Amino acid sequence: GLTELPPRSTVYLPPCIAAFIGADTVTATLASDLREIPETALLCDIGTNSEIAIRKGDEIFVASTAAGPAFERTGIRGSELLDTVAMFLGSGAISITGAIETDELTLNDGRTLSNGDIRAVQTAKAAIAAGISILLEKAEITDGDLTEVFLAGGFGSALNPVSAIAIGMIPPSPCAKKTPLGNAALSGAATLLLNPHRTKNALALARKAKLIELGGDADFSERFIKALTFAPTPL
Repeated sequence: GLTELPPRSTVYLPPCIAAFIGADTVTATLASDLREIPETALLCDIGTNSEIAIRKGDEIFVASTAAGPAFERTGIRGSELLDTVAMFLGSGAISITGAIETDELTLNDGRTLSNGDIRAVQTAKAAIAAGISILLEKAEITDGDLTEVFLAGGFGSALNPVSAIAIGMIPPSPCAKKTPLGNAALSGAATLLLNPHRTKNALALARKAKLIELGGDADFSERFIKALTFAPTPL
């Protein structure tokens, strides 16, 4: 669509932080005002590739983890998938290990939740939980220190934080306000479009962010395995 822009139009490409933490993370962070709020906060941009950012004082720690297509590929998708798994966990139909007594669980409308669907959710939530755990450690804080948790992504506006906590995807953070942001990357891009002076904030954020590499990290692998269970597990 860029060829249809009027002549001499200005096109701004926000900066990337790293190879797997691109400009969408920068704009999502701007949308949450993560750099500007005075408290300690967590941002999770949840998708096939999930980005995590933690703000502590003047520091921002970021990481990327491959959550897989669990929230996008199944018959029950996105936020509803989290709600469904949380509901079946609460009823005991899904065990803390993810096991079910039949090949699949059936909802009232006829849709089903299979063993494969549950395993995909376990893998996704374990990757995100392990990533959050490592960033909290790098920032030298606990989830109890967080004052706000932002949930973003294509289905973030409908994501129920209670379900995300129930399946172990995000920490309970009892003192933190849970704020769904929806498509924060798009909102942040719109912010830059409408407020060009904030491009300097985007550049400063990208330069300031401390990248935490999770790939190949033995500690991440260990925490990932522990987080596969639906039971509360210290990471």
